[in-house]
Amino acid sequence: MGLSTVRDMESEKRAPDTGAAANVRRALHNGGVAFVGGGPDGGPGVRLVASWPNIIRRPTTMQKWEGLPFTIEWQGKGVTVFISREVLEDLDGHSENVPDDAFLKTFERHRGELLDAITLAIADPDNFDGYGRLYIRQKDLDALKAEPWHQVIIGGGDDVKDMSASALINKFASKFMAAGVPKNVEVFHGNTTAGEHIYYFSPKAATVAGDLLRTFGATPCPTTPNTSACKKIKL
Repeated sequence: MGLSTVRDMESEKRAPDTGAAANVRRALHNGGVAFVGGGPDGGPGVRLVASWPNIIRRPTTMQKWEGLPFTIEWQGKGVTVFISREVLEDLDGHSENVPDDAFLKTFERHRGELLDAITLAIADPDNFDGYGRLYIRQKDLDALKAEPWHQVIIGGGDDVKDMSASALINKFASKFMAAGVPKNVEVFHGNTTAGEHIYYFSPKAATVAGDLLRTFGATPCPTTPNTSACKKIKL
């Protein structure tokens, strides 16, 4: 990309929805930059991604049946990951008879999006085979496009976690006291196997109160939670 193109975007002489702007955004995302939308508590901005796995060994070849293999480090352990051929073909619109080098370029071009998918998929044991290898399929890329539920897990001693849980819900509810609770804002409470409090926030709830939930360590749920086993919080 030419330097003049970058300068035109920075000075707002080019529309933000051009192909050049999309390429810049993708390059920044591949470098670990997350784009944050504006909300009730602040305007739009950027921050660094905190939860991506580290790539230990980059892919070098495409396997015919299993896909594109590479190795990541996740929570101190090495994990072999396979990106399916179908995923890579869909990302760049490849035909059936393209060389392996084309898939390697697709991996680098969409590295940020693929790492996002791995971060979600790695939390689901069904995505692993019997040898501990992680498989990324189209459903994992599709999950990125859907607005996820978020969860907050609160641990510690009984007094500490009860106080923290009360503070979370009280602050969350106070955001809506003046204007009322928007439609589709739902919160459910349960407990983990370790006895910790766990709260599930619907996609709308996470959007409206995203800044608050992040201060309590909220993370996207890898799958839609089973709220039937939880207690719904009345707001």
